[in-house]
Amino acid sequence: FFRTHPSATIHNPTRVKLFKEFKWQRIAIILEAEEVFVTTAKDLEYQCKKAGIEVLTRVTFLSDPSDAVKSLARQDARIIVGIFYGGEARKVMCEAYKQNLYGKQYVWFLLGWYEDNWYLPVKGLNCTKEEMLKVVQGHFTTEAIILNRDNKQTVAGITAQQWLDKYHQRLNQNLGTSVRPEGYQEAPLAYDAIWAVALALNATMHKLKKRGIAIESFNYENKLISQEIQNSLRDTFFLGVSGEVKFTDEGDRIALTQIEQMVNGNYNLLGYYDTQDDNLSWASAPQWLETGSPPKDRTVIVEQLKTVSLSFFVTLNAIAAIGIIWSIGLICFNFKFRKFRYIQMSQPLSNYIMLVGCIGCLSSVILFGLDSQKINARDFTKLCHSRAVLLSISFSLFFGAMFTKVWFAYRLSTQLEQSSKSKQKVENAQVVLMISLFCLIDVAILTSWFIKSPMIRITEKLEQEDVDPNDENIKIVRRLERCDANLVWYCILFGYKGLLLLFGLFLAYETRSVKLKRLNDSRLVGMSIYNVVILCMITGPVSLVIVNHVDAHFAFIT
Repeated sequence: FFRTHPSATIHNPTRVKLFKEFKWQRIAIILEAEEVFVTTAKDLEYQCKKAGIEVLTRVTFLSDPSDAVKSLARQDARIIVGIFYGGEARKVMCEAYKQNLYGKQYVWFLLGWYEDNWYLPVKGLNCTKEEMLKVVQGHFTTEAIILNRDNKQTVAGITAQQWLDKYHQRLNQNLGTSVRPEGYQEAPLAYDAIWAVALALNATMHKLKKRGIAIESFNYENKLISQEIQNSLRDTFFLGVSGEVKFTDEGDRIALTQIEQMVNGNYNLLGYYDTQDDNLSWASAPQWLETGSPPKDRTVIVEQLKTVSLSFFVTLNAIAAIGIIWSIGLICFNFKFRKFRYIQMSQPLSNYIMLVGCIGCLSSVILFGLDSQKINARDFTKLCHSRAVLLSISFSLFFGAMFTKVWFAYRLSTQLEQSSKSKQKVENAQVVLMISLFCLIDVAILTSWFIKSPMIRITEKLEQEDVDPNDENIKIVRRLERCDANLVWYCILFGYKGLLLLFGLFLAYETRSVKLKRLNDSRLVGMSIYNVVILCMITGPVSLVIVNHVDAHFAFIT
């Protein structure tokens, strides 16, 4: 069939043109569950796909649009096309006000054939006039031109304005000055439809007359005359009161689309779009709330890796470096004065091993401060394994050396006096054996761990943060980077270390009052074990709680 009323899909090329004009690459659609609107929405999706524009979502509602509007808010819809009747438009925009989907960050596209005051609240609408004025401010409408604005003579021999004056005169005579019947706005289309039929029939009569056929012989089974009428309608072209009247092969009206914008409660004409020539002509510039430029079509998410601050990283590494230098100095001191009786009585071998363990633990500070910004992300798994190996082995060397000291102090305090020379030889051998055993257990656990369930690099997204309080279009999402592994292996390793700490604590407590000439630093070692146990008990749980606070977490684990 043919119609002078433009198809509902005629708006879509204009919308897509505007999306491109304002550099919007993502839109959302909300529509009423009516067949005509579903068809329009599907066509808009198709047009957007051809233009490379993403349709974020298409939400449909029957009578209550609240859930649909909430869905738009959840999905960060910024450029929203609404396709529904005027009554539902009030409900949608009222709900948009409640969901804060209006203002400088949002642009709504609505249908242009509503009454000019369609947004005024009616009974049952839970929004005031002021609220509705706020939410509809700045929205765009698209509408096929219904009344020709040119002062040109139409096919009827009068201008569009003269026709409108006559139309109003007839309405005033029959209905009164303030009464406008339903379909009032579409009257020019109906008038031109009659002219289109008349011109098509007239053209058909001339064609049939040449073939000796009278149009009066038409019936619904006469395909020849029907086809001639259709051909004449397709060829129809004239200037009517609604503008130029011409049809596509499918019978749809070809018409200019008018673009308007709501400003302070009134519609301002922005321009026209000719789909045939792909020509967008502006009559006035759009007005953008506050910013003076089109808003973004989405919240721009900037991902940032949450890392240890450089100053903090350098500070702690400097402290660790001082500790390493101090440890090396103590090793040199022990070696230089190794023949002194006082040094010999403090188990120098244990001292060497303990200081090497200290150097390893302090060196791990560097590894725990590294991240994928400082090294290649592909090497992060190696970094995870290196951290575990270095810290675990170094801890076994450091704490194992102290453990052997209190262990021998405990044995000496509970055994009979033995030969000093033989005891010293046994102690050195046992020191190496015991610490080697601790390290072998570490190696066994870590090797099994890395073979069966190696660590991997994972990133967790934290809360969004505003870059600028005045610009809500850009937000930062912090990413937390960490090594992830099966919890079982952590439990095995920490369980083993925990037992070692508890046993060392027990031995330190048992030897708290022991005074031995052969181990002149046993009480100091016991105090050191107390400190290590207390610090491990504090830093372990706290570091798990503050894992999202990178600097604090780095400080606790190092």
